[in-house]
Amino acid sequence: MSILEQQLGGWQQQPSVGHVARLKLVSIDDVLSVTTPDELPVAGRPLTVASLGLSVVDGAVMTELVFPPRTCTFTESTSRQAGQVLYTIALSTSLVAPDETLLTWLNEHLERRFLAIWLGHNGKVYQAGEIGNGLWMITGRGLTEQDSLSLTLQGLATHPVWYRDSYTETLPPDAEFDLSFDLSFS
Repeated sequence: MSILEQQLGGWQQQPSVGHVARLKLVSIDDVLSVTTPDELPVAGRPLTVASLGLSVVDGAVMTELVFPPRTCTFTESTSRQAGQVLYTIALSTSLVAPDETLLTWLNEHLERRFLAIWLGHNGKVYQAGEIGNGLWMITGRGLTEQDSLSLTLQGLATHPVWYRDSYTETLPPDAEFDLSFDLSFS
């Protein structure tokens, strides 16, 4: 009898700084196509989608949220339903003293689902959401020791969150870009 041993990972891996730095959202209703890593592979990078694989309607708006350091997290967990693996995706943040412009935008878009592209402080870029299956927003507000807003984008998928080959090359030609929600404290 022979056994083939396989070792994955280990303590010698590169350290990874957590948290989400920036997040771009486009309404899933404006997405025309999203290619999978199998349809448009990025050489040497499994589970990675190419920037060119995203197509949206002409005039689509992509909104970017820029977060203060260590305030936005990404989690992904798996479950089984009817013999199928499902991935639960969540991007969560808590913002102190949100401005009225952001609150207005959130309230106007609560019914929408989104394709999300985000950049981690680890330098990796991620993408979640596909035609007919975008992330939805969950909000909460509180006035305790601070005036705060909690925001979560959540969704289910039949595949893990994909990596993306670029954060800056996310807009198709002629799309409008909205930088009005820069939440950084620089």
